Amino acid sequence: GGGGGATPFHRLYRRTTLTPAAEAALVRSFTLACGADVTAVSSETGFCIEFAGGRALADLSPAQHATLRWLLAETYEPTMLRSESWLALGGGGCHGDGEAGGGDDAADGGGDGVDAGSGGIIGRVAVGGAGGGDVGRGRLAALSSIFEVGPRLNFETAWSSNATAILRRCGVPVTRIERTRRYRVVMAPAQSSSSSASAASPAPAPSPTPAQLSAMAATVHDRMTEWVFPTTLASFATGATPAPWTRIPVLARGAAALEEANAAHGLGMDAWDVEYYTRLFADTLRRDPTDVEIFDICQSNSEHSRHWMFKGRLVVDGVEAPRSLMAMVGDTLAARAHNSVVAFADNSSAIRGFDADVLVPTDPTRAAPLRPTRRTRHLLLTAETHNFPTGVAPFAGAETGTGGRIRDTHATGRGSLVGVGIAGYAFGALRLPGYDLPWEREGGAGAFGYADTLATPLQVAVQASNGASDYGNKFGEPVVGGFTRSFAMRLPGSGERREWVKPIMFSAGV
Repeated sequence: GGGGGATPFHRLYRRTTLTPAAEAALVRSFTLACGADVTAVSSETGFCIEFAGGRALADLSPAQHATLRWLLAETYEPTMLRSESWLALGGGGCHGDGEAGGGDDAADGGGDGVDAGSGGIIGRVAVGGAGGGDVGRGRLAALSSIFEVGPRLNFETAWSSNATAILRRCGVPVTRIERTRRYRVVMAPAQSSSSSASAASPAPAPSPTPAQLSAMAATVHDRMTEWVFPTTLASFATGATPAPWTRIPVLARGAAALEEANAAHGLGMDAWDVEYYTRLFADTLRRDPTDVEIFDICQSNSEHSRHWMFKGRLVVDGVEAPRSLMAMVGDTLAARAHNSVVAFADNSSAIRGFDADVLVPTDPTRAAPLRPTRRTRHLLLTAETHNFPTGVAPFAGAETGTGGRIRDTHATGRGSLVGVGIAGYAFGALRLPGYDLPWEREGGAGAFGYADTLATPLQVAVQASNGASDYGNKFGEPVVGGFTRSFAMRLPGSGERREWVKPIMFSAGV
């Protein structure tokens, strides 16, 4: 745990060199998001550092300062880390401490001055220099805008916890450090209608509106865990105070009190849940529950965790089925039980495998030679979905879906070897820009709307795939197979909508 009080943090910036393909992807994404022509994007990584006792960067010893810079800089490009923003190439900065362009600006080509935004997320910068597509000093500079996205400050990130621990062990008195992503966007110059306009005096480029910048920022951050940094942010203090817990008056008002809490907090309880918890607290425990208790119970006793519906009574058209859905699924095991080693256990499954030669240590209690040994290796498959999280935040949802499933793969029995991964996705109509398909036009799937809390099918298709592969690559499990389905249809006559509105993110491991 770091600080998070009103102690001001200090800034360092590390230049991020985008590959042509990465810049082109950002330009395309930003153009589609804001509805205007974006011509160039550059980026950098920002570090917000809070020191113990309110120290400043200048208070560090030379050894501490060198250690901090060595740990935050790229190994082979240490000169790319500095206390001034690489994106603010003028006589001042847009936000943050020490961001004004200074002595290092000569290496960046100079600048023509800055009109720093006073609030919001906009800082307009006049870009100078002769290289990298910037307008020369003798020309009217292209206007660009800088925005910054990073973690929400009410929780310290795992990256901060690890980085803080490393820095402290190295003797640097850091209480919290967070990293951000900063982008500078250059818009296309406005077309001049005057025939007398010369090359020496091009029309000024438009500056993105706050709405356009917000739309662009939405494409490069996870709104569940990140936010767009305001220009005035100078500390990790959020100014927010936790809401006090309250008691729900079940003893006095019965089920009505729980129903109100259910509606107010979006707990998702149905009539059976309300009746069950009312009896539990009113008759068995004989006390009022707190709102924290009810929220916790709803998560712990949800279908995700307890399978009330899958294991419950199944009534079809007034007739109760003899077996639950879970029992029906289990019937498949009875027919081939002799071939299963693990079934309906360990969040996994395994079938009988084959004998194979493997390397086994001659003495597992110490470092010892390995020798070929004949052992039986059973074949494992575990699979699960991570649908709703992927619908809300495609990259992170698919990433953690893969990670959670890898945990189940690894923990089967007394432990297993992770081999290869499988990923599957199902979502609605993609509606790719510039790729018109008859069944996706307005009046059909093109008229379908989506909740503001869910990502679009196109975002799911790209970002979920990236997230699943990202986690697998880091762990060492390549994705070698899978499926992708896109479908949305308005049924003739009834007009009923058929679509994977909530996407499917399927992850399996062998």
